[in-house]
Order: sequence, then structure tokens, then C-alpha cells
Amino acid sequence: MEFKLSTKEHVRLIEICEKFAGSVEPGFRYIHLYYWKGLKLFVTDGCGKLEIPLNKKVEEFDGSYAFPIDKAKVLKEQRSDDVYIKIKTKGKDLLITTSEESLELRNAFSSERPKMERKFEGLFDQKLTDFKNAINFASSPGDEGDTIGLVSNEKRTAVVAQSSNLTTISFLSAGINRELAVAFPYVTARHLVKTLEHIKSEKIIVGEGIRDIGLKIGKLLFSICRDTEVTIDKEILSLPENIETSTVYSKKHFQYALRKMCRVVGRGFSVLLIQNEKGTQFLSKVGNTKYEINIDKKPYKKQLIAKVEPHRLRSAISRMGGEKIKMSVYNKKMILSDSKDRYFALFPIL
Repeated sequence: MEFKLSTKEHVRLIEICEKFAGSVEPGFRYIHLYYWKGLKLFVTDGCGKLEIPLNKKVEEFDGSYAFPIDKAKVLKEQRSDDVYIKIKTKGKDLLITTSEESLELRNAFSSERPKMERKFEGLFDQKLTDFKNAINFASSPGDEGDTIGLVSNEKRTAVVAQSSNLTTISFLSAGINRELAVAFPYVTARHLVKTLEHIKSEKIIVGEGIRDIGLKIGKLLFSICRDTEVTIDKEILSLPENIETSTVYSKKHFQYALRKMCRVVGRGFSVLLIQNEKGTQFLSKVGNTKYEINIDKKPYKKQLIAKVEPHRLRSAISRMGGEKIKMSVYNKKMILSDSKDRYFALFPIL
């Protein structure tokens, strides 16, 4: 087998594969090359799998070849974009060369091909940027070990995450003709967001397979492990309609106060968000230190006190669009949302 990649093709493929594999687990930082209805590249982060067709004519072969991303990155930098990278097999070895460089990977062959689920029932399609932003917002306050939920009905779809006492929800315009509630790992969600930033396309198709969630973007196919044994409150799908009144704040002022509070308290510590006759403020009491910062001095007759981790909330707020933040109350929870009711952050009222 032998084929060539332009420098631009090589750089793009390496960047996509590197973002999806992540940097935590070295064992996943490999690109697999095999033939299945054409030449394919494959990369995984342990849960998510990505298959990229290569429009290169080669003879069909069995098995697969694997090579480390970190080694292939060496050839990303070339003197000119006119340089071509040649990839060639020699028995069980893989050779990656240019006119000036040579990378030989011995015993790169395996008789097995990576397993990949490819048949999915199409559920809905969405603008790629909207889908990426929804995953990005919902997963932003999370940690390793958290999960990201996907819940849907005939009207809309929501991406949901719970991190500590903060729930983040982002809404998509698409709905499906049946109920759906699945979840996948936080780590894969973050890898997916970073990967989608390198893919230029208008639309993504979301589907459901026997074991996995399928994402189709052009010729690229993602297969994401899923957990169907999840408990997601489906009432959240009607959340925008259930909010009657809101207080509007400047996003700039809200972020300023959050940024200051994050300098005072460390990650994992909570502060109070208070709305009363003095206005709206954050309050922290740790040991013999008390810190208070105003967001708005407009007085309110009814006092509300909520508890939240400022570092997590700051991550979510920074990903809300627009110049305003709306604060409202629903079902004993404080709700912060953007002006278009696409992104919501919920935390309990004391």
C-alpha cells in the first residue's frame, strides 16, 4: 500500500486526530489506518471513535497499521506547503517520508481492525456551530467522571450536565418523534468540542445505534459510547415556558464580580449569591475572611439566597452569548440564562 498526502492534508488530519484522542491517556494517542470500503483513518479516546475516509486509491488489505500521533506530528512542519508526505507499508512496517525526512515505524501491523459501529437511526440534524456550542456550554463546568446528557422530545432537544450543585442546560431547536435520554462521558464531550472546532461544515446529523450515539459530519463518522441507564428530568425541556419573570443584569458586570470572587476563593469552594434590599451581590465567608462584591445595587423586596461554586459558574457564564444575563426562580432553584433562552445555569436556593 502506498499513497501521498499534501502538507495541508497531513496537518489537518493530525490536528483532528490529536484533539479527539486527547492528551491524558498516551495509549489512545494512536492513528489507525485500514481498508473498509475504502482507505480509512481511525482514532479513539476510549469512549468516542472517529473514522475519517481518505480519498486515496489503494489496493484492499486486511488488518490495520497503527502509528503514534506524537511521532507523526514531527512531519507537520515543512519548508513549503508544496511538500508531499508519502505513507507506505513494507510488510509489518509503516514508512512515512518526504523528500527530506523519513519516519520508520516497525511492527505497526495488526491483524485486527478497530471495531466501529456504523449503522445509526437518524434522529435530527442541526447546525454544526449550534451543536458544538451546546456541548461546549453544558460541559464547561464539569470534571472528569461527570457525564453529559442528551434528552429530547417532539419539540426540542437539550444537552444537560450536573457538576457539583450546578446544572447546565443548553437547548437545540431540533426535536424528534419519540423521547430520548442518553449520556456520555464529560471527557469525550470536551474532546468532541475541540475536534469540531477544526471541522468546517454546515450541518451535523445525530443518530442512535445499538450501542452508541452516531454523529455524521460530511464523510466523517463519530461513534460515541452511551449510557441509557440515566435519570434525566425531562421537565427541563419545558423550562423556557415555565419561567414567568426575570431580572436582567449586565453580563459584563456579572462576569466582573465572578472574576473577582474567583480570586478570593479556590476551586471547590462555594459562595452565596444574594438578592435583597441592598441589591444583588456575591458573598464569601472563609475562616476569618469575609468578602462581598456587588453586581447591581437595585433593591429587591424579596430576599433570595443561593449557593454556587464561582469557578464553575464563571465557566458557564463565559459561554453564554449576548450582553445580558437573566436571573429567575423556578422549582426552588436560581436560574441564570442568556437573553435568547438557549443556555441555562441552575443552582439551589437556600
